Amino acid sequence: MSDPWGALVDWYRDLRVTQVKYELIRDASAPDAHQPSAVTPD
Repeated sequence: MSDPWGALVDWYRDLRVTQVKYELIRDASAPDAHQPSAVTPD
C-alpha cells in the first residue's frame, strides 16, 4: 500500500518544477528591456 501523503508531496514537487520550467522559458522568450533593439526608431 502506498503512502498517500508521499504521493501528494511528489505531485506538488512535480507541479512546482514544471511551473519553474515554464517561467524560465517565458522569461527567456520575452523581449528584454535592457538590451538595445537592432532597429531603433528615429
